[in-house]
Amino acid sequence: DINDHAPKFHNCDSYSQQARVEEERPIGTSVIQVQASDEDKGENGEIEYEILSTHSHERNAPFKIDSQTGLITTNIIFDREPNGKFNEYSITVKAKDKGKPHPLSDACSFRIKILDINDHAPQFYESEYKISIKYGTKPGQNIQRIIASDADSGKNAEIRYRIEQAGEFAKYFLVDESTGMISMKRELSMPQNQMKRPIMFNLIAEDGGIPSR
Repeated sequence: DINDHAPKFHNCDSYSQQARVEEERPIGTSVIQVQASDEDKGENGEIEYEILSTHSHERNAPFKIDSQTGLITTNIIFDREPNGKFNEYSITVKAKDKGKPHPLSDACSFRIKILDINDHAPQFYESEYKISIKYGTKPGQNIQRIIASDADSGKNAEIRYRIEQAGEFAKYFLVDESTGMISMKRELSMPQNQMKRPIMFNLIAEDGGIPSR
């Protein structure tokens, strides 16, 4: 046999759809196994794999590959949020045969996506809000919108609001679960001279992750 065939990645176009790993998974977590074939025999058909580039800004190489099996695993622990937009990595792998004197090779480039997990709870910008309400405010009138933010993405960052521990005042207030807008459910019915004490309740922001936070 002469080395007249180069290795070939037959499924390279599908790797970008398959290659993904959750953030915060331990080093050594499997990402994807690439595979090339070579029509030659003996050493001319034996293939070794290597990573040519990952186009990353990490200090350490984010992935490593088993030279014999083509299994790509993580080499760092990923955290999506500090990376901002760098949550997808372009990677180029090479398959090279052992032909002599000139081995033949093929390269395959694809993307690896880092998936979000629900590792952040929603956060209000302030721990306590003080709101002034005019006596006689009518039902349906908006009082104030209070919003929270969540560093996650997708469902993990979708926030729903609710009022808790309002006690006897629960009947007077409601919050739009999507926008955080607090409004009057009904007009305050107590005498005006009793309105000097503060009305206190908790506004809860909960994300859509499973489990939620």
